[in-house]
Amino acid sequence: MEELTAAEVVAQIWCEPKNSQKIMDVDLANSFIRILKIEQARTVGWETIANQNCRNQEFYKGLLLDIALLIGEEAYITEDGNISSSVLITKLPDLVAKLINSQSNDIR
Repeated sequence: MEELTAAEVVAQIWCEPKNSQKIMDVDLANSFIRILKIEQARTVGWETIANQNCRNQEFYKGLLLDIALLIGEEAYITEDGNISSSVLITKLPDLVAKLINSQSNDIR
């Protein structure tokens, strides 16, 4: 569906049966157009931010999954010892800390 401009939306209001007998007030119409444009800008701004946020989440989730692949099977083992079909992302900080601590103990 094609998006209408703010002016087209306001003009359509005067074409509705309940309003068609009314004379269009140009100043009022221009006020409505201005308000609609402001709301449209807010919506577009919000959608842009939401889309960027989604892309950022996917990017960082991908990094975490790459780290999990480097860690290996431990990133898939649940607390009760079962193996999950997906990475347990919440375990990654502890697993990385454990890996770093074991490496610093090997250096000493």
